[in-house]
This record gives sequence, structure tokens and C-alpha cells, in this order.
Amino acid sequence: MAGAAGSAPLAGGELMALDAAMVSSASCEWATPQALVDRCAAECGGFDLDPCCEHGTAKASRYYTATDDGLRMPWWGTMWINPPWSRDRSKLKWARNPAQPIAPWLRAAYQSTRDGDVQCAYVLVPARPDTKWWARWVLLAHEVRMLKGRVKFDRGDGRKAWSAPFPSALLIYRAGPLPPAPAVWLSWDARGGE
Repeated sequence: MAGAAGSAPLAGGELMALDAAMVSSASCEWATPQALVDRCAAECGGFDLDPCCEHGTAKASRYYTATDDGLRMPWWGTMWINPPWSRDRSKLKWARNPAQPIAPWLRAAYQSTRDGDVQCAYVLVPARPDTKWWARWVLLAHEVRMLKGRVKFDRGDGRKAWSAPFPSALLIYRAGPLPPAPAVWLSWDARGGE
């Protein structure tokens, strides 16, 4: 399928499979690798707001932390969103529904682009097509990019912490009409290589 203007899907991509061993996480406080954010920022001209980060891990000049409660604050412009992923309820200071902590962020990204408050929202999530939130919100994105390999998250101090124990996907919601189906990229290389 065709992707965003000015980019093309990588040849030889393959669908990533999930199994029970790939859905655990030790923390929900890991920072998105800057190289991944930089590649996305180059596509969209940069990010105006990061609504769910910690001090020192923000990927935009304006940001909200858990204390600010980014789901209750105004959203605008072009956004980077890396919602909390942990299934450990004690780690989810962000989550309104700890059983599905990602769903409210996807709902907000979708709704804010539909309302025109946000022009574009890039959302990094675990690739979990077996979940309710995936079935409900992912197919409303304009693009679904299954990331090649495992994302290597940062500790927040710039050091690499760990590779995610599961595959990840980048969802892109845009203002404007929804396409009949999202463009799906089966092996998008976040590092920009083949």
C-alpha cells in the first residue's frame, strides 16, 4: 500500500507475530529513542506538543507530565505521543483505566484530529492486534507502521536501557477525511535504513 507523500514502504517487509512472551514490560517510564522521533519530525516539520512524558524525556518544546494530566489539557498542532504501556497497574500513574491504559490516548488523538485541534498525531504503541484498544482505534489511523526490529528505549539520561520485549507500531492520525483504510507498512525502519 502507498504511504505518506514523499515516502515508500520498504521492500521485503514481513508481518510481525505476537506471543505471550512479548507482552511484558518492566517500566512505563522509558524515553522514546531520539533517532525515531527525529525521523518522524523530519516528515512533519517537528512536534509542537508531547502530552505524556517526564521532565527530560519530552519530544516537543511544549509538554505535559503525569502531574499535568495531558489527557485533560488542550492539544494542538503536531504531536508526539508515547503513551504508558505497562500492564502493571502500580506503574500507571497516567491511566484512567489501568486495564486498557493506551485506549484513552488513541481516542484523544483520533478525536483531536477529527475536531481540527491537532493537524497530525504520531503515536508509538506496542503492536498488539489482539487487544480491544487495537481493534477499536488503530484502524481509524491514517497510517499504521509496524516497526522493523524492536525499539530500544532510553533511560531518560541518553543511555540505552532495553529493547522492548514486543514489536511496536507507529500510528499516524491526521486532520481531514479518513481514508477507506489506513496505509499499512509491514516493516518500517525507524532508523531510516534498509
